[in-house]
Amino acid sequence: MRIFKYLAFAFIGLSTLLAGGVWYAQSHASDWAKKYTQEFGQSIGYVIDFNELKVGIRKPGIALSELKIMEIANQHQLIQVKDFQVTASWGGLLQKKITIDSVQIDQAHIWAEKYPDNWNWLKFIAAVQKKFPPDSNKKPGPQKQFLIKDLQFKDGSIKIDEPAIQFKTELKPLQFDLKNTTNLTSKGGVGGLETKYGIDLGQVSIPIPKKNQQLVIGHVLLGGDLLLDNNQDMVLVAKAKIDQGVIDTTTQIFKTQNKIESEIQLSDVSLVPFIDFLTPKVSRTEKSGNASGQFKLVLQNKKIVLDGDVEVDRLNISPFMSLAPTNNTINAKSGDAKGAFKIHYDPENTKVEGDIKLSQLAIYEPDKTSELLAWKSANVNKFYFEENPRSRKLRVEDVKIDGLKGRFVIYGDKSSNFRRMFQPSTDESKRIEEERKNAPLNPQPPAQTNSSSQTKGEGIQKSALPSHLRLVANPVRERSNQVKESDEDLEKSPATKNTSGKKPMNFNMKSIQIQNGNI
Repeated sequence: MRIFKYLAFAFIGLSTLLAGGVWYAQSHASDWAKKYTQEFGQSIGYVIDFNELKVGIRKPGIALSELKIMEIANQHQLIQVKDFQVTASWGGLLQKKITIDSVQIDQAHIWAEKYPDNWNWLKFIAAVQKKFPPDSNKKPGPQKQFLIKDLQFKDGSIKIDEPAIQFKTELKPLQFDLKNTTNLTSKGGVGGLETKYGIDLGQVSIPIPKKNQQLVIGHVLLGGDLLLDNNQDMVLVAKAKIDQGVIDTTTQIFKTQNKIESEIQLSDVSLVPFIDFLTPKVSRTEKSGNASGQFKLVLQNKKIVLDGDVEVDRLNISPFMSLAPTNNTINAKSGDAKGAFKIHYDPENTKVEGDIKLSQLAIYEPDKTSELLAWKSANVNKFYFEENPRSRKLRVEDVKIDGLKGRFVIYGDKSSNFRRMFQPSTDESKRIEEERKNAPLNPQPPAQTNSSSQTKGEGIQKSALPSHLRLVANPVRERSNQVKESDEDLEKSPATKNTSGKKPMNFNMKSIQIQNGNI
């Protein structure tokens, strides 16, 4: 009995000592960890600090608040986290596969900044690895298995800055949720990563490098599966919801072939962000258009090959009038387009073929009252465009226009309303300037002929009509007098030479049909 009494006292004392040690260690864990992380950060050139660390013993877990990492040399931050919590169970930690119940990261703000030589995070990782170099004499042991049942990232943001190409953007409020993240593959091996994910990127805007413009995509949601096996090819299944449109993709990364293949399915994806980028001066509310279809994209040896079929519907073409190279902006009060296309692109060749239908178009001059051109419908059937280093060509089977209306005005100086809309070319401007300089100060009136009718006819011809519509009384004789001069002008004209270095367009339209027209 006395022995049992001594054992009981010893057990109580040991338990008290152990409990006291655990309590002391738990109460001072925050101070010890803070001192160690600060010293370690200083040794590698970074400030690593936090406000408070809590360690759970009865229910295993870690809670960290106000964590920050900052580079000392330039005072640039890498990360700032308000709250970080990890919870588990002793049963999950003591098994062969380590199981974490949940990881919660609240209000984490991450900065990804490119220095002239490297990204800030790659530089930080290299500094940590340098502090703990691997032991070349130690054989690597078996890789531990792990499972994280739930990982949540709430109300965070990521800022990306690449000064070399003037790319700067921010994703916020960023939220994502990973379910059943593990390095145990579906085939039972260890290595790689498998997870189901859902990501809310918020309102996404992509800055265009070297241009002061943003491609405003809209609200983007992502979800799908990630299958990464160290011994096999990587597969990424993703569904993106952009406003009301959906993009489904299955991407496979081939490890041994240096190749990426992606199957892409579009369903009612809005074209407004791209139209808005092309026509920034037009209100976004005036733009519409959707695209549906499927594509296959192959990236191999830094070369992209794209093949696909796409249908475009409800495309308002009025905003594109702002792109016309006119002196003043022309207006379109209506106009709707749709079409179906086959597309092929590779570094050596671009092909687009299909059909286009333009309905209820009305184009007005800058005064917004004079109707310049309009039609009820215009169908472009079986067009084929191809461009490669050797040639550029456009083939159109036929164009059918119904209800065409147009207004063509010829002014007294031989110009027309169409011609006045466009800025003259450089060559034409030079020619006009030369004619102005060489014009006589007191021009003589044209010689009178014996025939009053001929005089009136030539007066009408030369004053009212432009030169290319001039009526000729004796075309055979006049052509014989002008042919030599015209041929010489063609040979000397800069417009006949390919001064731009761009290959001319080879164009062929088989037929044009116009019905119910009014010019």
